[in-house]
Amino acid sequence: QRSGAMSISESLVRKTSNSKRGKTWRTVLEEQMPILLWLPRYPKENLSTDFAGAMTLGCILIGQSLAHANLCMVNLINGPYSCMLPPIVYAVFGTC
Repeated sequence: QRSGAMSISESLVRKTSNSKRGKTWRTVLEEQMPILLWLPRYPKENLSTDFAGAMTLGCILIGQSLAHANLCMVNLINGPYSCMLPPIVYAVFGTC
């Protein structure tokens, strides 16, 4: 390693520590969880169509997860349990 050159891990640590300086805990939390930014400004007129989309996704996921559990030869109840968490995690941590 050349003198004065830093490793990749040192570079990442430096970038991370520099990017956190001067930010409040709320700003950092909002960057990690975008739902905190858009949910307070969510237009209420979109609620019915978003609810219809959520119900459609739920109905499709139930059938799909039961079929996958059957293919994997596990208890069928494991299918719906395994597909409930990812959409919730995406809603909280994902961006549009």
